[in-house]
Formats: sequence, C-alpha cells, structure tokens
Amino acid sequence: MKSHGVDKLKKELMTEFTSLYAPEEEGLPEVLGQYEYFTRPCADLGGPVAYVRRPLGPTDESVLNDGQLKGTKCGTQVVMDAEVVAKDVELIRRRTGMPLGHDVSNIKLSRGEGRLAYTIPLLTGPDRFCAVVKDLSTGQILEDGLIPNVAGIEFADDGQILEDGLIPTVAGIEFADDGGHTLMYTVANDSGRPWKVMVQAVSGPSCGKTVTVLEEPEEQYYMEISRTKDWSFLVINSNSKISSQVHLLPASSPFSPPKCVQPRLEGLEYFVEHQHPSLYILTNYAGCNAAQGGGGGGGGGGGAGGGGGSQGGGYGLVSLDLRSPSWGCEYWRTVEPTWSEKEEKVPVAITDMDMFNGKLILFGRQSNGAPSVSLLQLPTAASHGQANADVEQPSQPIPSQAVPLPSQANADVEASQPVPNHPQEPAQPPSSAPHMHTPSPPSPATAPAAPDHPPPMSLSPSSGKTQALHTEALLVPATLVHLPPWALSLSSGMNQDFNARTLRFTCSSPTHPPSDFDFEFESGALYCISTEAVPGLSLEALSRYTSRRTHATESSWRSSPLLLLSYGAYGQPLDPVFDSNLISLLDRGYVVAYLHVRGGGELGRAWHEAGRKLNKHVSVQDYLHCIKHLVEVEGYSSPGLVVGHATSADLITAMTDPEMPLTVHEYGEWGNPAEAQVLQHMANLCPYYNLLRVPGAADGGDAGSSAAGGGGGGGGSDAGSRAADGGGVGDADSIAGDGGGGHGLEDVRVPFWAPAKWAARARMRQGPVVLRIREGGHQGSAEEQFEDLAEDYAFMIQMLQDRGT
Repeated sequence: MKSHGVDKLKKELMTEFTSLYAPEEEGLPEVLGQYEYFTRPCADLGGPVAYVRRPLGPTDESVLNDGQLKGTKCGTQVVMDAEVVAKDVELIRRRTGMPLGHDVSNIKLSRGEGRLAYTIPLLTGPDRFCAVVKDLSTGQILEDGLIPNVAGIEFADDGQILEDGLIPTVAGIEFADDGGHTLMYTVANDSGRPWKVMVQAVSGPSCGKTVTVLEEPEEQYYMEISRTKDWSFLVINSNSKISSQVHLLPASSPFSPPKCVQPRLEGLEYFVEHQHPSLYILTNYAGCNAAQGGGGGGGGGGGAGGGGGSQGGGYGLVSLDLRSPSWGCEYWRTVEPTWSEKEEKVPVAITDMDMFNGKLILFGRQSNGAPSVSLLQLPTAASHGQANADVEQPSQPIPSQAVPLPSQANADVEASQPVPNHPQEPAQPPSSAPHMHTPSPPSPATAPAAPDHPPPMSLSPSSGKTQALHTEALLVPATLVHLPPWALSLSSGMNQDFNARTLRFTCSSPTHPPSDFDFEFESGALYCISTEAVPGLSLEALSRYTSRRTHATESSWRSSPLLLLSYGAYGQPLDPVFDSNLISLLDRGYVVAYLHVRGGGELGRAWHEAGRKLNKHVSVQDYLHCIKHLVEVEGYSSPGLVVGHATSADLITAMTDPEMPLTVHEYGEWGNPAEAQVLQHMANLCPYYNLLRVPGAADGGDAGSSAAGGGGGGGGSDAGSRAADGGGVGDADSIAGDGGGGHGLEDVRVPFWAPAKWAARARMRQGPVVLRIREGGHQGSAEEQFEDLAEDYAFMIQMLQDRGT
C-alpha cells in the first residue's frame, strides 16, 4: 500500500472524515404507553447506544436502584446499555456456563412495558442467539420460567427454556398480550435458517409450558414473527424470495392453534396488519392494485421491502373482513384511496404501511423514485358492526393466482459533483428520473408513463378462468403528505404507539443532512423538529453542491473522475442520502453517481421483478447504459476516469452448492442452477469467471480504461457487467477488494474464500488489488468500516493519479 502512496492519503482522508463527523446526540423521544423512549449515544465510535425511558409527566431523578436498573420508578430509567448487558452476560455465564457475546440484536417490550426481552449471540456457532427475559420493575432476569431437570446448554438445539428466563438458539422473539408471561420465538437450524416457531410461558400459572406452533421444512422459506400494532394478533410469516404465507393466532391466547390467512401459492406475496374488524393486506395479488393505479392505492406490510402501485406485478392494498366464510384471497377487497384534492405527486409504487387507530399510512415512491407518504382514513369498527375474529375456515379449493410481470423498465442515474459557490438557494425538487449534482443542470427528462393495467382480476378456483375480485372496492379518504422538495430519502421513526396523533420520519438528500419531521394527523401540518448538524458545514456551505436527476436513454468529455454507486438486487432501493464522507471526493473534483438499475427497489416491486432470475442481465445492461449516458451524453467524465463497483463473489460455486447457507433461499432471486438455462445465465454474469474474458496483465494487453472498486456485499447489479455486454465502457485495471464492508473468517453467508479467489485472479489479470479478511463476521465494527472506506477512497484516488489522469 505504501508503495502506491495510499497509506499517506488514507490518513489524510481519515482526518477529513473525522472533521465532518457529527457525534451522535440524545435521540428525540417517542411516546409508547405511559413512557417516552429515547437513546443516548456511546462515547466510542460505533459503540452501543443506551436505551432510556422516562414516565410521562413530572419525574423524580434519583440514584441507582439495584445496580442494574438506573433510576427509579418515578425518574429516568436506563433500560439497556453496555453496562447492563455486560452484567447480564456475566451472571448468565456464572450460572449456566453458556458462552455469550455482548452485541444486542432483537429488543422487545411487553404490552404495558413491564417486561423486556432481548437476544445476544450464543458463541456455539454462527447466527445463534440466546433470548433473555427481564422484569423492568427490578431489572432482574426472571427467576421463574423453568423446566424441571433442565440445566446447562445440552438442550440448546431444541430451543428449550433454561433456568433464569433464558431461551437458547433463538432467531426472533415476540411477546404475547398477557402481561409479558409468554414469549413466542423462532428457532434456527444448523445453517442459520429460522425454521420452527415455539411459544413458551416464562412466568405465570402456565410457567414452563412450551408448544411448537409451526415448522417449515422447505429450505427456501424463512420464518419470521411479529405482531399486529394493536396487539390483536401474533403473526407468523413464512417467506421465500417469491412467495409468502401468513398464520395468525390471538395475542391474548398464544397457545391457541394458528390460522392461515391464505395458503401458499407460488408467486403470491402478502403481508398483514389489523384494524378491528378487518385485516389490511399488502399483496401482489393479480389486479388488486389496478383500481388504485397512479393514485397510489397500495400499502406495505411489515418487511415488504418494495412496492409496485400502478406498475404491473406491484403491491396493492386489500382488506379482509374477519367474519368472512374464508380468509383466502377470493374474499379480499380492493382498497381504493379517494384523494381530497387533485394531486400530481401521488405514489405509483407502494413500499410499506404503518397502522394507527383509524388511520393507515402508506409509504411509497413517486414516478421519479422520490419518496411519498399518504394518510388513509379507515372505516370505524361501528361501520362494520360487531366483529368475530374467531372464524372457522371451511375446507375449500384454493384459488390459483396470477401476478402480471412488468412490460418494460427504465434505468435511473443519480450523481453529484462540486459546483461554483453561489448564494443559498432552495434545493431543486426531484425531477422525473435520476438525480445529478452539477452546475447549470439541463432540463431533466421525463420518466415514461407506467404501463396500463387490466381491471381487478383473480383466477376462479373451480374453472381457472379470471373473475372479478370478491366484492366492490372499499373507498377510503386519502391525503398526500407534502414533503420538502429536497427530500430524496425517507425513513420512518419508531412509531410504536397505536394511538399516536403524529407520524415521525426522517428525510435526507446528498446535499441536505437528515431532518426529523412530525406529521400531525388531524391538522395535516408537517413540522421539522430537528436537523442534524455537520461540523464545519452549514446549510449555506452545503449549497456549494447541488443535485439533480437525469434519465438514461438510448458530447464532449471532461476530466472529472466519476464514481458509480449501485446495488440493483433483492428489491432494495439505493436511496441518495446525505453522506459527509463524500465531501472529500467532491472537493477533489469527483462526480458521484447513484445508478438506479432494474433489480433494485427504487420504483417499487415491478422494478425488482424486471431485474431478477433470467432477467438479471437487465440490471447489467441498465448499469452500462447509465455509464454510457453519463459519459457520452451528459459529458461528466471520460472512459479512463470511470470508477465502478463490482461484486467479488464466485456466483457459480456458491449457487451450485445447496449445502451452503442461503443458497436454496437465493433461488428466488437468481434462479435454480439445476436448470441448464439458469446455469448458463449465471455463468454469463459470474464476476469470477468473467475475469478470464477481460484482457489484462496476464495477456500482455492494455490494462484497460477504468478503475473498479470491488464489492463484498450482496450481489450488486453490476456483477459480470463486461460479460453481459461485451466490455461496455472499458475494462478495469485496478480493483479494491471488499468495498469497505469487510469479509470475515466466520462469515457463513459470504465465505472468505470467495473474495480471496476473486482477488487472486484479478491480481493476475489486471494488477493491484486490496483485499481485507478480518476475524469475525460479515460487516466488521463501525470503526473498521470507517477506516476501510478511507482506504478504498485512497486506493481509488492514487490509482487514477498513478495512471497520469
């Protein structure tokens, strides 16, 4: 590294990063029940935060209670921090001998906030966790919840309760609605896949009672547990990449047998919430979003990930009266928003939903990929009459299901670069497609209209012919939340209070630090309650950088280096958020572009569908078209200065070994290589195999014309880009391995040998490579990631300088 001058540049960049790093401050409080909860930062970079609460109303701050729960019943209480966890771990180790880590993952509160459950790593294997249940009135781990004759860890694989309120080898946890006496949890198999759901009474009259609720034998399905926000139901969702199946059981009667909402159908996804007396369901059920169209009629359930709105194959919102003869999709009713005024920015893709008492929040995307938030007023229980959720489901044939695929998709590009200083101006509103930061931006292109949709249809269980959905649409009043024009990314707050009167969320953009907002339901007012401070950079100083969108379709070059950021897989959006670390590149004359290619989630579920399985090459083509547009049309750079980000994985080896963790689950995204057509498609995309096709040092040929940053992450859209399109803009000559994420010796998802193989071949074919293999798991600590990013940037900058650019 030193021979290339990277070490010195890395230190320089770390100094710049640190100067712009804003230490975390005490979090804004959010109300839940009789308390308001907030976080306090750790003094160490990336260290665990403290979770704190205080009762609503006057408080009486006092001394430590029992050495574990800080504060008293009347004052501020530290529910959890590093000190509390360390004491819990030491106590458990002394009593059971269990080897435990200190990194807290799941945290759950019981209804009434009297009990806390959380999980910590069980160091007997990867992806294994132990659940700890505590009484918040004393801060003590429960002393009851015992199973006779059980001690130690020999029953860990069965997920049995140990002494002192411990449950080993869990994956997820959720409280029942019985005062915190009962806990539901998932158990992982040897490969880390949650496959079994159990319910355990940890206290009360049924203490020690354990019931296996459901098991999922199919490797491609992962079991997740949650609850409806109103505490009516515990929810079990068995998900693959393309299908889901939901079971419910009453939260107040957790040992009752679960009921299936809609039995599994290949290609059918759905997620549920509850508002008495109905379920509200986010689904891709064929045609359910047709009536909603450009009006953004769909909603998103917990963990939905991507939306679809008015695009074919997208998500829509339906309701189900729990008194129906069946809960299957033949009784689902389309929910159609009716807007209070003419709106031009209604969502075309829905990504998630949140439920409040009498209200439903829809999170979505506008036609240009910008975020969208809508408020729906739901019918009251009185308008439905008395409900009876305990409905017997008659044995009926299950209807078939059709999910239309998108007819077309379009690649988006986003970029940023420094501009001459100018008086402060409001940020330009997002235009109709990708997003750029540049002086004197040209007029943005207009995104193509969403494809037309057929009327709501389903398949008849008896004839297989299409028929209308069970009943007419449910019309509900809808209001669009008018976000600030600079908002290009939005994340929701905790929002756990079902009876809350406001919605908390955070907006950001590459040129605007995160700002927290409260949206008031009754008045419709939107209040900015805080904006993150950036040391040394005021909002006026940030106005030196500007952003805009451009749309890549099918010039002159300038000397600005161009860094490309993309993901393009799993339906995950790569939102353009504020990142102070990019300032170091912008001040060095770089342009930073966010490429929104199909396979990601920037325009909802249909955008994802258009770039997965046998369509995965479309992600690559979009990526290359974006580069061509930025270089040849927009003129942001020249081919010799384009810096990409390529996945450092051996796709073929990983996907043809079903014994590796996640492989079978990944078939829904990449396809099953047991099929010859799929295997050939993977071979065409595999970055490891495609290095053989790239001319390089081993061939004595030209090293190429662009520097590429290697990624160790999650199957980015650019995997094997040169194989898919015959070389594209140019071949890489310098590659930084792992993209700042860090590969771990104990990482079971991305084994260390995969990037090592890739780096060895890349060095032989193309020249210098940076490869980092750390002890531990996939991501590394926050401080390590910070240092890795500085090293990546330094390597990239130095390689371009060494080539005389």
